[in-house]
Amino acid sequence: MNVSEGQTSIKPKRKGMKIGLVILAVVSSVVLTMLVIGTCIVIVIVYISDYRVTERTTDQSPDGEYSVLYQNIGEAGFPFGPIKVRVSFYHGTELIDSYEDEISDDGGTGWTETVWYDYGADTILMGSEMQPKHHELELPRVL
Repeated sequence: MNVSEGQTSIKPKRKGMKIGLVILAVVSSVVLTMLVIGTCIVIVIVYISDYRVTERTTDQSPDGEYSVLYQNIGEAGFPFGPIKVRVSFYHGTELIDSYEDEISDDGGTGWTETVWYDYGADTILMGSEMQPKHHELELPRVL
């Protein structure tokens, strides 16, 4: 196509369009990266607050054959909620019995106690906002 005098050639501005696409790609990448990082942070927070299991204490029987393991499950509810506790009764490494309960201690972790008897153990969960909860764990009977 020949351009005669007095006429101007109309050329599309491709350079500006390329820069716009580059900016769009960079902004999209930054937003996507922020979404992925934000999702990972939320997953970690939920895991720590609701599912992470941490050992509180282990109490041994007087003869050393049995033990009671107390574990926290997650963290106390924000700001002053109860904490979930798992109590497991072992003979050596063999799990005999286990149960889960909550301790209400104004956002704290409360206290645990084990009282040993000839027939088993009494586990006690205590908190400042609750009456002590007793749960008996019986030794396996040998016939």
